[in-house]
Formats: sequence, C-alpha cells, structure tokens
Amino acid sequence: MTRFKDIYPSLKRDQSGAALVEFAFVAPVFMLMLMGAMDVGYTMYVRAVASGALEEAARAGALQGATPSQLEADIRNSMFNILPEYARTDDNVIISTKNYTDFSRIDAAEKIVLDNDSDGVLDTGDCWIDEDLNNEFGNNDGANGIGGADDSVYYNVTIQMESLFPLYRFINGSSLKTFSVKTLVVNQPFAAQGSRPTVCKP
Repeated sequence: MTRFKDIYPSLKRDQSGAALVEFAFVAPVFMLMLMGAMDVGYTMYVRAVASGALEEAARAGALQGATPSQLEADIRNSMFNILPEYARTDDNVIISTKNYTDFSRIDAAEKIVLDNDSDGVLDTGDCWIDEDLNNEFGNNDGANGIGGADDSVYYNVTIQMESLFPLYRFINGSSLKTFSVKTLVVNQPFAAQGSRPTVCKP
C-alpha cells in the first residue's frame, strides 16, 4: 500500500498547472494595459489625421473666393470622415476661427494711436486701433472669421468622442475624450489688406 509520505516528494516537485495559475493573476493586468494602449494609440491616430485634414482645409481657405460657411462645412466634413460614425455630430466638432492683421499681433496689446496727455494710458478722448473688432481696448484676441487678404487666420477645432474601452470606470473618469487640433495660415495677398478701425474712448 502506497503511503502519502512516499508520494509527497514527487508532489512537491510537480509544477504542472503552475502556468495556468500565474496566467490567472497576470491576465487581467495585461488586458487592461493592452486596452489602455489601444485606446491611447487610437486617440493619437485620430488627432494626427485630424491635424493633417485641418491644415489641408485651412490652406484651401487661404485662397481668394473662400467663404466662411463653405470653409467650416469643409472642415467639419473632413473631421466626420475621420471620426467613428457615432461621433459625427456638430456637437462633437467645434470650430473656431480668429483672424489677425499679422501673426505677430496675436495676443499683443492693441496700439494707442492718439494719446492726448502722452501718459501711455487710454484716457477719455484717446484713440486706439481696434484690432479684434470688439470695441474694447485691451489685448488683441483676434476678430472672428477668416478675415481677408494677407490676414493671419488661427484655426482651432475641438473634437469630442467616446473612449474605445470602458477603462474610465476604473479611474472614476469620463467616457468622453476631448482634444484640439490647431493651425495658423496666412491668406493669399489677392487684394490690399484691410485695415482695422480706430476707436476713441468717449
């Protein structure tokens, strides 16, 4: 009759099935890492393709004859071609365009052209060039739209889409991924560049 103590040494050395137990511990972590990498990779891919599509559309918009509505439609259609079908809504593609007389004037302080007491401060009766067309003196935030000839146009497209995998549930995050693609182009000099109005403080 075989006794337990006689077979114990062989059981101690027996490693069959160990790989299955180890895999049970490692598999969940590995799958989470794999899904996370795929999610991040897909987002980076969409962003890269969207950036290229925006630059192409912006270059086309820099030519004479482009209209703001047609340009926005072209940009939106370019983004829709990239995004998964469920994300192809106007709410998921937000387009903003700002134009400047020169790219060096982006966020620059607007110029005072009439300083009656020469104190460098905008007082009553002083005048400034209203570069962003908002009738307020301050930094040049850019005028809305694609501007005209020789204007620098800053395009910003914000894209929103659902995550590929529900990993956000593990970190108490949002299912929505939001990112922006941007580009700056200078309109072709198809005519004389328009000037910004001079406004005086009442």
